[in-house]
Amino acid sequence: MKKVLSRIATLTLAVFVAFGLIIAPATASVHADMFEGSYVKYAKKITLYANPKSDSYYTIKMGKRLKGADSVKVKTSKKKVLAPEYYEGDTDLLVNAKKAGKAKLTITVKKGGKTETYKINVTVEKGKNPFKSFKIGKKNLTSEFKNSAFCNYKVKSSSKQKISIKLQSGMKIKKMLFHYYDPKADSDANKTIKNNSSIKLRGDAAIILNIYDKKSKVTFTYMVYTY
Repeated sequence: MKKVLSRIATLTLAVFVAFGLIIAPATASVHADMFEGSYVKYAKKITLYANPKSDSYYTIKMGKRLKGADSVKVKTSKKKVLAPEYYEGDTDLLVNAKKAGKAKLTITVKKGGKTETYKINVTVEKGKNPFKSFKIGKKNLTSEFKNSAFCNYKVKSSSKQKISIKLQSGMKIKKMLFHYYDPKADSDANKTIKNNSSIKLRGDAAIILNIYDKKSKVTFTYMVYTY
């Protein structure tokens, strides 16, 4: 099992690259928090969701606002609600939604002798399960996502398994793929999955979903690690 977890940790990094997501180096492991890899575009008002049992990281995509900056300073009005984590040279902002509440982010950018200030009013709500139903074959995984963005699934059969998903109102699957290691090519590979289709699973891999919330305009990342 330790070998599986070690391999999945490596797969996780490649998966986020495949989805074009930005994550904090310190959080890239098999023990991914609830919303690791989730992101939202910059806006003056945004809504995020907090998992009461672990950290909830989001990338706020800042567009060109931080590109070429000489310095960037980020402050939050309530660290217990929302904690920013900016890394020098990044063009986007990482934040940790800790608990329900409201906070204001102030981002001061110095670039080419000019100073720009951006303010974001953030509402943090309690995390929610986007799935009405999530089944692999006869196995129901729905409850696994109540307080987490990932779960484990033991592959017991070499035959194809149907992936069947029903989402809560306002949610949409943007992308779903099966990420695995291809020994013949000696590299990681991705296979696109369609909802209600069947796929031959293997261990030491992962099913990855990008789910878009129309209300908050947040794109969440969910994973099922297969072993």
